[in-house]
Amino acid sequence: MITNKINLKQTIEIEKKIYLKLGYRNNLKTKITNSEIGYIYSYIKLLRYDEYYENCKKSIISKIIQGFIRRKRNKLGLKLGMNIPVNTCDEGLTIYHSNGIIINAKAKIGKNCKLHGDNCIGNDGIHDDDLPILGDNVDVGIGAKIIGKVEIRDNVSIGANAVVLKGKYDADSIIVGIPAKIIKRRIINGKS
Repeated sequence: MITNKINLKQTIEIEKKIYLKLGYRNNLKTKITNSEIGYIYSYIKLLRYDEYYENCKKSIISKIIQGFIRRKRNKLGLKLGMNIPVNTCDEGLTIYHSNGIIINAKAKIGKNCKLHGDNCIGNDGIHDDDLPILGDNVDVGIGAKIIGKVEIRDNVSIGANAVVLKGKYDADSIIVGIPAKIIKRRIINGKS
């Protein structure tokens, strides 16, 4: 969550480096070539400014500015097929393909998480407050869905098209299937 201007600048700088590695160069080249990764970076940057104005600025002028930023972000989100509410994703969010990224406003996603596209992170439609919590460095494969009261700890990889419906998943795991199950624990620094 962005709580001040320094935090805003740090978050934008972190995410700019991520998207530069993925092929985003500059706004002009993105506009000319219609580069998806450039548009995704623009969306993420607008999301971060929207968070800043939501959390830090309370004057009438700042609310008007936020309204313009949110409108621009929503229009771009419709074009890309993305809906990411403010204050759901921590810094370092990486989106590889924009098509079908839907996140519930009450879900929580940790630092440096990766979404590969066609992902839904939300409630089960029955219990509005039972929402996923994802730790840091979670990699969500293409087509994976995370629905309901789910806690996924740090450094977890979720396989393509997995459907995670309930439970707690240990750190350093690989999760696959419908419904999703842990198939393997990663070995990190000689420890499993």
